[in-house]
Amino acid sequence: EHVANLDQFVKSSLETFSGNSGLCIHYFPSRFSLIEPHVGIPFGALIQNYTYYNIMCRFGFCFKKFKQNPEKAYKYVKTFTMYRNMREIDHTFQKYGFYKIKSIGVMSCHENSLINLLGKVPIFNYIFEILRTKVCCYKHDGIVS
Repeated sequence: EHVANLDQFVKSSLETFSGNSGLCIHYFPSRFSLIEPHVGIPFGALIQNYTYYNIMCRFGFCFKKFKQNPEKAYKYVKTFTMYRNMREIDHTFQKYGFYKIKSIGVMSCHENSLINLLGKVPIFNYIFEILRTKVCCYKHDGIVS
């Protein structure tokens, strides 16, 4: 979510393969996360409105360092986060010859045994991906057209 120009990022990723095939793994936080992970504001990625941020910070619904400065929290999210939908991300990777080989169920990789067990049930991973994060593997065969 910190890549401003996804198109340029994916295109430049091809250079690291130098004509060889390769695999890349990417972590994509969700815009529907219950708590925006950088500033601590509830639904802060979804509701990017200064008045909302100001109210949330005034009532203490943000990380401590932003409580007295909601403008800093708002500017950080507006400037440094670009929450994209998976369709846009997949399309951009496909445009440069990558194809998705796997979406990793993050919960099923967790060290906590209960979370790991819940991660074995597809619906729990699906809900987790919507509300928190998704990890995807893309492959490129090294042939650049």
